[in-house]
Amino acid sequence: MALLEREEPLASLAAYGDEARLGQGRLVLVAGEAGVGKSALVERFTAGLTGTRCYLGACDGLFTPRPLGAF
Repeated sequence: MALLEREEPLASLAAYGDEARLGQGRLVLVAGEAGVGKSALVERFTAGLTGTRCYLGACDGLFTPRPLGAF
């Protein structure tokens, strides 16, 4: 599947990955409206990783928000 207009975000994620491999880890938040391709972007990035641990998190769609609902 081709990702359109995602070169810049993929390059940023790759740079962050390089920094993490050098011991300069970070937390990266991928945010946006529903359906803009956040999951596809992250899946494409993580598919290219080898010998690296990557932890992904997600939240349930809460119709009634509650404090710390994501945790």
